[in-house]
Amino acid sequence: MIAEIGVFCLVLALLFAVLLAVIPALGVWRNKLNWQAAAPTYACGQFAFVALAYGCLTICFLRNDFTVLYVLTNSSLMLPWFYKLCAVWGGHEGSMLLWVSILSTWMLAVAFLSAPLDLAMRARVLSVLGWLSIGFILFY
Repeated sequence: MIAEIGVFCLVLALLFAVLLAVIPALGVWRNKLNWQAAAPTYACGQFAFVALAYGCLTICFLRNDFTVLYVLTNSSLMLPWFYKLCAVWGGHEGSMLLWVSILSTWMLAVAFLSAPLDLAMRARVLSVLGWLSIGFILFY
């Protein structure tokens, strides 16, 4: 059940990434300030769901949930818990999820620490980061 929750969280993170990529860019293009101002909200939503997906995968590793193919191929019953934490990003899928989580953390930092920037510039930056995030989530 935890694995399904993680996949659902990743789908919701993809939805927030699409919203982050499209809505602020359209707001800059059409000069709609409320669409531009919505970018940090979408970045927060994406960060939350990516973090939940990463947490679900970590729980699957710690609980030895071998019904998940990724856990089956990258973990063992004999591994200590700290090696299981490292095994989360040991394969392709986990390292891509780690990269998406780092990218979403940077998006969160841009969303909250870029107050001196112009609203349109912040919307453009977050929109580009949203497009990058879409690519990495779909590659996952």
